[in-house]
Amino acid sequence: NRFNLNMLISRSDGVAGFYVSQGLGHQQEYQLPKNTLPIIENSEVVYIDGQRYSRGTDYRMDYEDGSLTFKSHLLPIESYQRVNVEYQYEEGQAAYKKNLIAVQAAGNIDKDNALGFTYVRDAHDKSSPLIEIQQDTGKPMSHEIFDMYLKGKFKNYFKLTGEFARSVMDYNTLTSDDKRVNGDALKLDSSIDFKKYSTHINYRRIEPTFSSVGKKGYVSLGQEGLVDDISQININTSLKPFKYLHIDNIWEKSHTNILDIPGRTSRDFKLTDTRADFNFSNNFTLNLREMDENQKSRDNTLDTQRTIRSAGTKAGYGFLEFEAKGETEERFNNKSDILEDRINKTNFVIATRDVKKVGVSLGYENLSTERGILEEKVADVENLSVNLNINPTRKISAVGIFLNRKEKNLLLNTLNTTTTADLRCTLKPFNSLKSILKYSEIHTKRTLKEKESENTLETPITTATASASFDYSPFKNLNTNLNLKTRDIIDETTSEKFSRSNSLRMKIRLTPLKTMTTTLDYNANQSYNDRATEPISRDRLQTETSLSLKKSFQKGMTFETKYSISDRNHRYDPENTYLEKGLLFRLQKQLNRYVTSTMDYQISDVQGEEDFLKSIFDSSFVYSHYLRNIRLNIRYHFEKEHRDLEKVRHEGTAQLDYKLNDKTKFVGEIKLISQSPDSDIGDGYSATLSNAKIEIRF
Repeated sequence: NRFNLNMLISRSDGVAGFYVSQGLGHQQEYQLPKNTLPIIENSEVVYIDGQRYSRGTDYRMDYEDGSLTFKSHLLPIESYQRVNVEYQYEEGQAAYKKNLIAVQAAGNIDKDNALGFTYVRDAHDKSSPLIEIQQDTGKPMSHEIFDMYLKGKFKNYFKLTGEFARSVMDYNTLTSDDKRVNGDALKLDSSIDFKKYSTHINYRRIEPTFSSVGKKGYVSLGQEGLVDDISQININTSLKPFKYLHIDNIWEKSHTNILDIPGRTSRDFKLTDTRADFNFSNNFTLNLREMDENQKSRDNTLDTQRTIRSAGTKAGYGFLEFEAKGETEERFNNKSDILEDRINKTNFVIATRDVKKVGVSLGYENLSTERGILEEKVADVENLSVNLNINPTRKISAVGIFLNRKEKNLLLNTLNTTTTADLRCTLKPFNSLKSILKYSEIHTKRTLKEKESENTLETPITTATASASFDYSPFKNLNTNLNLKTRDIIDETTSEKFSRSNSLRMKIRLTPLKTMTTTLDYNANQSYNDRATEPISRDRLQTETSLSLKKSFQKGMTFETKYSISDRNHRYDPENTYLEKGLLFRLQKQLNRYVTSTMDYQISDVQGEEDFLKSIFDSSFVYSHYLRNIRLNIRYHFEKEHRDLEKVRHEGTAQLDYKLNDKTKFVGEIKLISQSPDSDIGDGYSATLSNAKIEIRF
């Protein structure tokens, strides 16, 4: 019970690897380094903030492409959390096997006091090369770690833990002439904890030449993110002088490039953050805060100061609660003596509390911005909001929001005003019926073109949107859905309704068998815009009705047939007015877990200024691997219009969507087109279209 000795001897088939990342919110997938693939199966150990998680239960690992996917119950993983993965990967054409030797001894004086020592040696076996050694063969290496650990407690109010480690790298164990690379790491944590006073002191120092076996040490430097070259001290003091007062103070000082290596970033960081909370009762609290942060480079190219000062109070009386807060945030460039930003924030909220079925809140907020050498006021924003939440029963609920926003730009001498009213009501009288009613009205100023002029003017307008949706399932195998929506844009100065759009969608789905579905779908869209520059956009009505039957078979095959009628009517553009009746046959086959094949054949009867038949054939193969972040779509399209002068078109398309890592994405497409002569374009043509883009998220 007092002494523990652990020993380890291992002959490794792989190289130790380590991955560290900040949390990526709701994003599930994390990509391990590409140069360490493939990963040896079942060699990974996954941690989030030091807590270990289980394969299968909490995450999935693709050993071929190194993608780690967390399951939804762990999401989101916030940016202040740390994801760590320890694993092994294949050495490829390595010249030597690796031997790992470790010894750990720990003596526990009692449950609160302990002393430990660890020695680890990870080295190539130079006596048994795997390949014939040539002049350019990589030299055998060794990596040693010497580590001491201390834990102590004095009475009940003082605690101390400390750890010191030294890393020794030898890049050629065949000779003793080369210089070894040493690096140190030190960690000290101490705390003094009395009834009304406590202090926690943390010190970290990690040299850039220090590394553990298979990983490096990382800590955070203020808002600078993860670094592995830092000296940092943090003192957190908490004081409770009497019952109603609680004072917290954080003091931090740190700097990077602690060995002054040329070419590396050298930056100093200082922080003082003090908070005072007065909790007089459940009905009255007062909060004060003052924060000063300074970041400065040692070459004097950077010297910024950030300051936050705020005061807030919260009071309750009966079923009402009042909240008020004032805050000033300032960013100042000490090097140039220029105020980058000063934002003064004031807000006030009055709301109901301890009321189960009705909640109401009224809020006011003002934000003013100053900047520049003269510290001039450049912008002013006012927000007035009202929130309403009603839940009289489980079967009915309503949410309402009213917002008035005024934005003044004092540099451009402009004023933008936006007033929004939004109401949503949910009705669920019984389990088989659910309805949602929405109404939204927005009053704003927008730059519009005059009807008969290219000049622009600021016209106050109102945008009103109303929608209703009903979902009814009278039987287990029958589902009906109805959606109605209307949207109007009105000129407030003349009350002219110059833009209007209405839509209706109705769907009835019958599933008599698990593998068979019949769907009746009706869509109608009407739009009118008297100020549109193109006639086709001024007044149009489009309806589409379809009846489809879908049947699934074994081995991933699906057959679908659909009959549709599409009617397009443009009052100002007769050439785009036509009626189209079509019959579609679709066969889809899931070849394996990654590849899907689809074939479509459609024949249509088009009636308009000229009646003709149209036949379309589509064939596509889609490769989609969500763990590899890749999607490849190869498609062939053939279209023929049977007119007096036949129109034939061939298209071949290849699309690639590849996510290289969590910040970089590549999208590319190439399309080959062959078009026969027709009455619209005259001579036929052939073309090759290609485009590619890379998206990088910073």
